[in-house]
Amino acid sequence: MLSCRGTVRRSLRPIPVPHHSRYPQNRRHLSGIIENAGQGFLDLATALPYPPSFPPYSTTIILVTIFSRLITIPATYWASKRAQRYEENVLSALSGLRPIIAEQEFRAMQQERIRGEKDYLKRVHAERCQAILTARGKELAKQHRCRPLFTSLISPLAQAPVFVFVSMMFSHLARNPASCFDSESFLTLTTLVHPDETFTLPIVLGLLTMANVEASTWVMTPAERAKLAENEAKLREQTQNDGIRRYRPQSMIKSALRGLSVVRVGLCAIAPGAVTVYWVASATLGLLQTWVTNWLDARRRRAFQATSPSVPITSSSPPPAGSAAAMSNIKAQNGASNQGKPSSWQRK
Repeated sequence: MLSCRGTVRRSLRPIPVPHHSRYPQNRRHLSGIIENAGQGFLDLATALPYPPSFPPYSTTIILVTIFSRLITIPATYWASKRAQRYEENVLSALSGLRPIIAEQEFRAMQQERIRGEKDYLKRVHAERCQAILTARGKELAKQHRCRPLFTSLISPLAQAPVFVFVSMMFSHLARNPASCFDSESFLTLTTLVHPDETFTLPIVLGLLTMANVEASTWVMTPAERAKLAENEAKLREQTQNDGIRRYRPQSMIKSALRGLSVVRVGLCAIAPGAVTVYWVASATLGLLQTWVTNWLDARRRRAFQATSPSVPITSSSPPPAGSAAAMSNIKAQNGASNQGKPSSWQRK
């Protein structure tokens, strides 16, 4: 009898579910959400009173794209305000600290009697100044809650989940024969199920993505473009003179987006027509949103520069204080006081 009770107790214990067996349930749950969303899209496309000349499914795809862009505007605005705080509170402070730190480090190296070749001394001076400026920049960014790495990730993190979910929904509808996507054509698409055989929309998508990368220069004045080119030339020259490799997150992001524009052309060439329409509409609205944001930022930046001329005109940071020009200026300022004295910068 006791053995029977033990058997009953053991049989009533919950059987542990293996960890790997939960993934199919999660996939089924996600598939159910996508299927319900797709059914809601079909109902919306059928219920909206479009004119006879408007293709209902393609027009609804564009409306869904507009809505998906609108719900991410608060995140984009938040990122823009953080970037504004970083530019006005961090970059402006670092611009004023650069010549001060350069002179302080120059005098400190004189007191420490650091000796060596001219190129070696320039490199050491640049490394010391860059380390101090980097640490100070991190402190100011933390103080004003505007760390640039997190700021640059806000918009992608807000838009990526919506973009992926909507793309999966349209891809699921394109595979569903009951969606009637095969009975509607749009632009160069014969149906919303098959890819674009003319490759017109994939090429348009690549051009829109590439234009989105270069949209920051559209709102610049000729003087600002010249200043940007001058800063980039000085930065390249400074990198060659100092031998210090500097990573610019903005340039890295632009290079990655240029490569993404080529990848998107290939993906769009094999995607269903409904997904292609969504991607092209999303890229078009993204380009418009980027242009408006850059235009507002340019107006705000010019107004701020009228009262604070020390703020950089563009987002490209000027060369650090350890550049050859800064070293020459510091030496010229201290040359009169050092005449007739043995310099600690000269090699034995």
